Amino acid sequence: MPIALFLLCDAALLVLGVVAVLLRRSSAATAVVYGGALVLSLALLSGALVHMVADASPAAIVLPVGLPWIGANFRLDALSAFFLVVINLGAAAASLYGIGYGRLHRVGSLGGHASRPPASGRRGARRRRHPRQRARPGTRTMGQQPRSMAHLRDDAGDEPADPRRSRPPARPGRTRDA
Repeated sequence: MPIALFLLCDAALLVLGVVAVLLRRSSAATAVVYGGALVLSLALLSGALVHMVADASPAAIVLPVGLPWIGANFRLDALSAFFLVVINLGAAAASLYGIGYGRLHRVGSLGGHASRPPASGRRGARRRRHPRQRARPGTRTMGQQPRSMAHLRDDAGDEPADPRRSRPPARPGRTRDA
């Protein structure tokens, strides 16, 4: 696989990122984006494996972009092929996981992913709330004190007094250390 095909696959991955933004509200976006990323990363993985195993001579290409008279230099040798194998193996695994993960979710009305609603035949199915969603009025969340503990605050009002650790006030004329 010539080095120009590696660069074309990289450019196709960049274009796939733009396509993902454009298709974010589509129901087929997950399959298109993750499927395309899987195909491209497997192509890059196989090309890097062939280059590394075949012990091919280093390939180089200079693109006329960047600083004048210097350009962008790209070189593919055995070490860079090894790192391409490692990176594209992870990218292929992540894309394969993304395809399966996307099947479990549907696109919500606002364009984000939402969980599937419960089956219509189930009675008493509770709706789970999103972690960032506010609780209903009158309910407590972790970290909030119940309203009945408001009287346990000390005089300054900045920290609640712990009823288990508080000592009764000392009687006049007696010390606590005695």
